[in-house]
Formats: sequence, structure tokens, C-alpha cells
Amino acid sequence: LKYWVFKDNIVEEGYPRPISDFGLPTEGVDAAFVWLHNDKTYFFKDKHFWRYDDHLRRMDLGYPKESMLWKGLPAQLDDAMRWSDGSSYFFKGKEYWRVPGSDMEVEAGYPRLIAKDWLRCTEMQSDSPDSETKSTETRVNEHHHPDHAENGFEVCSCTSDTASPLGTHLSASPIWLLMPLWTLLLTLCSELL
Repeated sequence: LKYWVFKDNIVEEGYPRPISDFGLPTEGVDAAFVWLHNDKTYFFKDKHFWRYDDHLRRMDLGYPKESMLWKGLPAQLDDAMRWSDGSSYFFKGKEYWRVPGSDMEVEAGYPRLIAKDWLRCTEMQSDSPDSETKSTETRVNEHHHPDHAENGFEVCSCTSDTASPLGTHLSASPIWLLMPLWTLLLTLCSELL
């Protein structure tokens, strides 16, 4: 795998370069994020992690280390990120883990479901194929599609009752298309004249 360095929108000369320049595995990494606590970039692969110093532009000495130092995180993550609340979030499969602030330990009550908290799903497919009964509280929509795999990725199906930020449900009304269509019409007319 390779990496690029950009200045504004232009690739710097000499790039792309292999990620092995930094001592990272040539087959890639599972997850990476910048930790707010120390402003360093962390790379995770299988059961190990590396720490990169963006200011010195080099990998810190003594890495890789065992990822079990991050207490409560699973091995082989799918992704990681820092969120605006100052916490770090780690994702694997259908679940995620929250690590608050400068902690290296998962917050109590995690893992939690990605679909429920991030996608605001009000109805989700049960993992158990023989589990057919659902309570009326969780069964919001009768048109639910089962989970399945496509091209090696797990596909999750759910419904959401989330309203728009304006407090009302957005409709599929064609009125939303009037402004873009008007702009397109004016552009076409000006080109013809």
C-alpha cells in the first residue's frame, strides 16, 4: 500500500510512497486516527498499534505495541476516529466502542450497536435467524429486509423515524427540485443566447 502527501490540492513530488517507509505492515492497517490527548496519529493492525508524531514526521520509538494496552478494544478493528466531543470511537462489525478524552480504556456500557446510535435505526434485524418475534416497541415498519453479505461486506437493513433538523419529516415532494431546475434552465438559456 502507498500514501500521498498533499500541499493544498497538489501531490508533493516523490509521492506516492510505500507505507513501509514508516515501519507499517505492507498489507495495510485496520484503522487510524489522531488522538486529541497528544495530537499523534495511531495506526492499528491486528493486535498491534503504532504511534506517529506528525510534528517530527516520524514513527515514535518503541512501536509497535500490543493493542491490549487500549483496554476493552477488540483486535482487528474496522475503523477508528476522533469525534467533536473529544472522544475516540472504534468500530468493528456492527458494534462500536467509545474511549473518552485522554483515557486508554473503553467507557462502561460499550460496545453498542452502530445502527442504533449512529444511524438512529428504530427497527433492526435480529442476529438469530430463528428469532421471529419482535416486540411492538421495536417493530416500527413491517417492510424490513434481512441482513446479508454482499462482496464480503455485511449489509444491515433498518428503518428510522428520525425527523429532519427542522423538526418535520422531509417529503418526496418535487417542490425541492424547483430551485436546481430553475438554475439549470437559466444556465442553458444563457448558453443558447
